[in-house]
Amino acid sequence: MVMIQNFTAFVKKHDRHISSGALIFGFIIDNLTLNRIDRAYDNAVLVFYLVLVGCCILLFNMVEIRNLTSSFAQKIKIFAPIIIQFAFGGLFSAFFVFYSRSGSFGSSWPFLTLILGLLIINEFLKEKYSRLIYQVTIYFFTIFSYMIFLVPLITKKIGPNFFIASGIISLGLIYLFNLLIHIATKQKYFNFNKKLWAGIISIFIVMNVFYFTNILPPLPLSMKDSGVFNLIEKKNESYVLSRESITWLNKFFNNTITVTPGKGLYYFSSIFAPAKLDTKIVHEWQYYDKANRKWIQSSKIFFSILGGRDQGYRGYSFKQNLTEGEWRVLTKTLNGQIIGEEKFNIVFKKESLDLKSETK
Repeated sequence: MVMIQNFTAFVKKHDRHISSGALIFGFIIDNLTLNRIDRAYDNAVLVFYLVLVGCCILLFNMVEIRNLTSSFAQKIKIFAPIIIQFAFGGLFSAFFVFYSRSGSFGSSWPFLTLILGLLIINEFLKEKYSRLIYQVTIYFFTIFSYMIFLVPLITKKIGPNFFIASGIISLGLIYLFNLLIHIATKQKYFNFNKKLWAGIISIFIVMNVFYFTNILPPLPLSMKDSGVFNLIEKKNESYVLSRESITWLNKFFNNTITVTPGKGLYYFSSIFAPAKLDTKIVHEWQYYDKANRKWIQSSKIFFSILGGRDQGYRGYSFKQNLTEGEWRVLTKTLNGQIIGEEKFNIVFKKESLDLKSETK
């Protein structure tokens, strides 16, 4: 008993430092351990956090609204907000890891910034987690963020219909959770409905706007590797990729690729998809029109991918009729979500090229 009292006092005094350390440690662990979105362990971690948050919200409000005064009830009032904060931090961290690996930051930055912002400010929101409306609203966001890729994992299909289904399922789950709180608290919980559902519907609308404007990363798809090459040859089960060697700094700051006039270029992509997920993607070649300051589509190449390979499903497209200047290739889903983006600068060179090869 004395040990528990000392531990409780320690947590009260140092909860800010404990929370900060847990945030940093948890983010590092998530980056190292969360590898495949379709892996049982990764999903078990997310489900554990979601169930933990739900149980703590339920217990905390049962104690708070029914004004329970037992020693156990008082410990729930102390520890439940801390556990809620910890579990939400774990969820935001995991979602940022997965969503940041999927899509292009240039198109998905509003959603990624939202998750990163929630992860950071979660550090300062313990007091907010004692408020029912805030608890349930953020809980709905985490449920919806998980359902967005859980539904495709189960159905082996992606597209607008499956996103809409994930939203409807999320609304159904949060409605049932609200009913459970009403039963547990034995109070007229539905007096909270207007403000609560205003927050939930607002998040539902924002997520739909993000999806249908192609801001939301296209989970469960993610780019594993990509690049532009002068030549690609398939040998047995491998691809031999050839281009002039460049330094890492050159590729990072000014990805210049030399081309013999009249020759074409190859774009290689390796895209991770969950096992048995069969879909089509698009390689969209664009050049930059300096006069009008905008990207112009030059060609679109469609091909199918099949999920299950750790290193991603490999494929390439070929482009002729090139011009010198800035180019990019967008790898997209059929409904326009950007999986990856490769920018490069084309320079013509009449001399023979000294190509270096790599095998993937």
